[in-house]
Amino acid sequence: MSDDSYPKTYRLLSKEDFARLKSGAERFQTGTIRCFYKPNQLEHARLGISVSKKVGNAVTRNLFKRCIREFFRCSELKNTQLDLMVIVFPSLTQKYQNVIDQKFELRSSLKRLTNKLC
Repeated sequence: MSDDSYPKTYRLLSKEDFARLKSGAERFQTGTIRCFYKPNQLEHARLGISVSKKVGNAVTRNLFKRCIREFFRCSELKNTQLDLMVIVFPSLTQKYQNVIDQKFELRSSLKRLTNKLC
């Protein structure tokens, strides 16, 4: 994978992928995200993202998804042999009203996840 792309092979896309990952997966949780992770048979990691409508409108949800994808793309997590599903909690937008603070808290949660898994 080149550093400037995020191809479909690095994504969890189907409902079956998400269901398979949730069953028997290990969990990591902070106040703003929950992550399910499980080893895969590929040479790279795959990422799935779930952001509920309770988090905010479409613009807000897509902002968080872009932020998570960008973090994943630039981190060493992409080189692990894991399937990861990141779920964003509504508390992220309730606790932090400023978008900059929300993105900072999301990134710090993702860094804690990276430290745990790598």
